[in-house]
Amino acid sequence: MPFDLPRLLVISNGQQTYAPVLEVLKNLCAAGAPWLLLREDYLTLEQQRGLAVQLMQHAQQTKISISDDVKFALQIGAHGIHVAADADLHDVRAAAPNLTMGVHCHSPAEVARAQAAGADYVTLSPVFATASKPGYGPALGLEMLRQTAQAHTIPVLALAGIAMETVADCLTAGAHGVAIMGDIMRADDPVKRMQAYTKAFGP
Repeated sequence: MPFDLPRLLVISNGQQTYAPVLEVLKNLCAAGAPWLLLREDYLTLEQQRGLAVQLMQHAQQTKISISDDVKFALQIGAHGIHVAADADLHDVRAAAPNLTMGVHCHSPAEVARAQAAGADYVTLSPVFATASKPGYGPALGLEMLRQTAQAHTIPVLALAGIAMETVADCLTAGAHGVAIMGDIMRADDPVKRMQAYTKAFGP
């Protein structure tokens, strides 16, 4: 795959941050966030692209993935692309062979489809109930995460409702790592919270 997958993926959401989202993301990059997914789908496409261009100027050591916008991700030199499970995955893979490709999955069948299409990783959600999307579910739970991870070779990132106290359970269940939006975006100090997660994975 184009880059080694960190165990922590931070997903942006400026609707949940106390400061402007670009400021938050710049601070996360400066503090050594390993990997960010820019996912600001409440903005217009033009606004999302403008934000992505600015973020790339501050990425430095941070890997940046873009949500859905494949051609633009290639244009700005992003490191990865993350698409929905119902996208034409083979076309995405063909269009961006050098980008790390992720797929947002909600079931083992979607994970199998992503793996067959040549994706580099999947997020599986919702593993737990999530405050970011009340009523989103039902939660799949750790047992479904375990079964899915065991049945497929593609790296699985647990997503939705992740908190510090559940990271170890997700890893024990076979997840490669975790994808987190709300618990970092809503934090009083997103950098401090991100650093606590990175420490949880050890050296």
